[in-house]
Amino acid sequence: MFNIHQKFLEFVNQFGRRILMAYQIPSALRIIKSVWNDEGVEISLLFSRQSGKTEAVAFAVAFLAIFINLFWNVIKKFQQRFDDGFRVGIASPKGEQGEIDLQRIRHVLSDPVLKAFGFVTPAFADSNSKFEVKIRDKMGERTAFLIEAFSASETSNVESRTLDVIIYEEAQDITEKKVQAEIEPMGAARNATRVYAGTVGFRRDQFYKVCKRNTARHPENHFEIAYEIPIRENFRNGAYKKYVQGIIATHGDESEYFRMKFRNEWILEKGHPFSERSFRKIVDFRRAWQGQLFMLPEGIFPVAGLDVARDIDESVLGIGLADFRKVNYDLGILYPDVTLLFAATWQGINYDAQFQEINRLIRSQFPVLFTDGTIAIDATGDRGNMTERFENEGYYTIGMVFSAGVQTGKGLLCQQFIDQVNTEHFFVTGDEATVGTEFFYNYKIPAGKMIIPMRTEFKKLKNQFIGLVREYRGNRLDLHAEKGEHDDFPDMAMLLVHAARNMEYVDFSDLKASGKKAETMDLMEQVRKEKIEKAESVNEW
Repeated sequence: MFNIHQKFLEFVNQFGRRILMAYQIPSALRIIKSVWNDEGVEISLLFSRQSGKTEAVAFAVAFLAIFINLFWNVIKKFQQRFDDGFRVGIASPKGEQGEIDLQRIRHVLSDPVLKAFGFVTPAFADSNSKFEVKIRDKMGERTAFLIEAFSASETSNVESRTLDVIIYEEAQDITEKKVQAEIEPMGAARNATRVYAGTVGFRRDQFYKVCKRNTARHPENHFEIAYEIPIRENFRNGAYKKYVQGIIATHGDESEYFRMKFRNEWILEKGHPFSERSFRKIVDFRRAWQGQLFMLPEGIFPVAGLDVARDIDESVLGIGLADFRKVNYDLGILYPDVTLLFAATWQGINYDAQFQEINRLIRSQFPVLFTDGTIAIDATGDRGNMTERFENEGYYTIGMVFSAGVQTGKGLLCQQFIDQVNTEHFFVTGDEATVGTEFFYNYKIPAGKMIIPMRTEFKKLKNQFIGLVREYRGNRLDLHAEKGEHDDFPDMAMLLVHAARNMEYVDFSDLKASGKKAETMDLMEQVRKEKIEKAESVNEW
C-alpha cells in the first residue's frame, strides 16, 4: 500500500538539501493529499513572516511533480486528469515573488534528482517564470509537469491557463477581484487545489475571507504558525530567532506591524494610536521645553521638522535631538533616540515673512542646528519653496513630498514615526512649566499647589496627537486628523524623526589610530568653519 505521508518524508530526507521542520510538514501533506485525491480544496497558510511557508509549498509541489508521473501508468485517473502533464500556477502581487517560489521548487527538482527518476533534462532552462520537464515511457515522450509564475497585480494582464494547482504567494496583497475574475477560472476545468500562502494583510480581501472561512468550517485546511513556533523549533539554527529580535528592536513587540506579521493578528479597523495614557509615556517630565540650543556633547545632533502651512493650517517648526549614543548596534539598528525639545507656530503671514522669522529664530536661539543639524521640510505642492530657501541659506535640508507611496512619502513617515514610538525611542520634553500642573501631576494635584497652565504649543501638540486617526489604505499606514481637525504637530514630529533617521553619523572612536581620524575631524571642522563664516557674512548677522 502506498503511504503518502511516509513517502513524502523519505523524499524530503533523501532529496531535500534542507530538512523540513515538524510544523511545516502538515501543510505540505494537506496540499499533496488534496491533489492526489482530487479534492480541489482551498488551503490557507497563515505563517509568521520568513518562517518557512514557501519552503513547505515548494516541497509539496516537487513531490507531486515526481510521484504523479511515477504513478501515471498505474492510476488510470491520472492519465485522464494529467493528460497534458501536471500543471501548477504561482500567482503573486509582483512577478518576481512567484519566480522566487519557482526557483525554490527548481532547487528541489535539480537535474540529478530528475535524472534519478527518469525525467528528461528540463526545457525552458533559462526561464525564470516557466519550468517544463518531459518524461519518456512506453507511451513515448510527454510533458511530465509545467510550473509557471505570473503576476497578479491589479494592472497585469493575466494570460489564461489550465491549472491543477493554483498557489497564491503573498496572498494578502492579491485583490479579491483579481482572484475571482481572472485566476480562479484557470482551475475550474481540473478541480484545482488552491493554496493561499501569506501573512496578515491590511484589508478584508480574498486571503482574509479564506482564512476565516477555513477556520470556522474547514479547520483541517487552515494552517497558522505564529513566530513562537519556529523559535521553539530552532528554525534555521537560531537565525530566525535573531531575525525576530531585530524586528522587535525596530518596530516593538506591541506594534501593529509585529502583531500582524508575526503574531498573525488581523488589525483592520480604524483606531487612535494615542490615548492620553499612551501619550504620557512619550513625555519626559524631567526636562523642560528648551527655548535655545548652542552646544551639544559628542554623539548628539540637532534635528528639526518643518510642516509648512497650507490654507487654514499653521506652519509648525519642531526642534529636537538625535541621540546616537543609544543606538543598538548589536541588532544592526542604526536609529537614534529622538527627543522633541521645542515647537513654534506661524499663521496668517506670507511665506517670505515665515522664512525670515523661522531663520531668525534658529540663528539666534538654535545656531547649532544651522552648523551641525538636519532639517526635514514638507515640500508637498506650493509651500513657498521652503526647502530651497533653507538650502540656499546654508542649512542641510531634506525635502519630503507627502505622496501616497508605501516606501516613500507619508506612508514612510507614518511607519517610521510609529516604529520610533513603539520601540520607546521618541520623546517630548515637558516639565511642569511646559505641560501644566494638572497634566504633570496626572490630575492628582497636591493640596495648596499653585496651578500653572499648559503651554499653548504643548496643548496643541497633545490634543493633535490624541486626536490622530490610524488607518490603513491598502497596505499603507496613514495617520491623519479627523475631518475638520488639524494634524500639523504630528506631521512635524514625523518630519523630525525622518531628519534623525537620515543623518549619517560616524563614531570616530571606532576608527583605527592611523591618522584618518585626525584628517576626518579636520575636514569636518573646516566644513563647520565655512558654514559659520557664510552665516557671519550675511548683513543681518
